[in-house]
Amino acid sequence: MAPYINELMEIFQTLPQDMKKFAPDRTTIGNKFGITNVQLMTLHFVKHSDNCKTSDIADFLSVSPPDATRIVETLVKKGFVERINDEKDRRIIRLRVTRNGKKVIEILKQELALSFSKILEKINEQDAKALLRGMKALSNALKELD
Repeated sequence: MAPYINELMEIFQTLPQDMKKFAPDRTTIGNKFGITNVQLMTLHFVKHSDNCKTSDIADFLSVSPPDATRIVETLVKKGFVERINDEKDRRIIRLRVTRNGKKVIEILKQELALSFSKILEKINEQDAKALLRGMKALSNALKELD
C-alpha cells in the first residue's frame, strides 16, 4: 500500500463536511439568489459547454434525467438559464446561461476567492505552495483515472 494512504483516506472522509463551508447557499450572495452547490455546478457546466442539453447535465452530475430537468427548471425560473430550440431539429432544446446567470457566477466566484484568501492567510507561504502543488497533482491523477 502506498505511503500516507491512511492519512489520505482520513482527509477524504472529512473533506466533504469541511468543503460545505464553501457551498454557495452558505454565502451571503448564494443566500440572496437562493442558489445551491448543484445549481452552481450546473451553471458552470452550461456556461462552458457548447450546445448543452439537459441530458448532458444528467451525465455530468451523475443524476437521472428527471432530476437534471428539475435542476434546469429551477435555474430557468430564477432567470439564470434559458432554453433555446435547436435550429436544425426543433425537438432538441439547448441551454444557455443568461446575463443574470453569468453575473451570479462572477459574484459567487469573487466571494469564494475572498474565502480562500482568508484561509491562505492562516497558512505560511511554503505550506500554501505545497498545498497548491499537491492539489494540482491530485487533480491530474484523478483525470488520468478516467
